[in-house]
Amino acid sequence: MPDFPQAFLLHHRGGTHPGLQLPSGRAVLIEDETAGFATVAPTTDDLLKGYPGARIEWPDPGTCQASTIGGLGQALGPCVLRPHTGPVHQDRTGATWWIRTDLPKGT
Repeated sequence: MPDFPQAFLLHHRGGTHPGLQLPSGRAVLIEDETAGFATVAPTTDDLLKGYPGARIEWPDPGTCQASTIGGLGQALGPCVLRPHTGPVHQDRTGATWWIRTDLPKGT
């Protein structure tokens, strides 16, 4: 399991919802970005139990797997910059970020 959250999309009833799988395996699904409604489950398998017929789309393995949570709690990622070797990442909306390795874990 990675040391950072992994972004995914949940497809259900014609809609798409962004989500994150945390390093612990816990799944967080953003149901309403404007109102801030989210669902949390112990695993993505448990999350799917609450959404009959839903499927999870993971990022293309050919893309950078970096993802994180932005300063305002919004999900960022997956990184779409290819190829790249530096610490700077960018998602499909243009949001840019970097993963800091100089901070204590959990900061």
